[in-house]
Amino acid sequence: MYSTNPKFMLMVSTETFRGLETEAKKRGVSIQELLRAVEIPDWLRSNPETATKTHF
Repeated sequence: MYSTNPKFMLMVSTETFRGLETEAKKRGVSIQELLRAVEIPDWLRSNPETATKTHF
């Protein structure tokens, strides 16, 4: 059975992390909150063909 709450791990360069950190601080949120509320939804909207594929 597959989880209904999938998890993933994201690895980014130090430079990218610093950019995320700066943006999160500007918004008064954590990096995790920024990723969940802004980055992931934006990516899903701009990559619908990839977002709908399931890989097993």
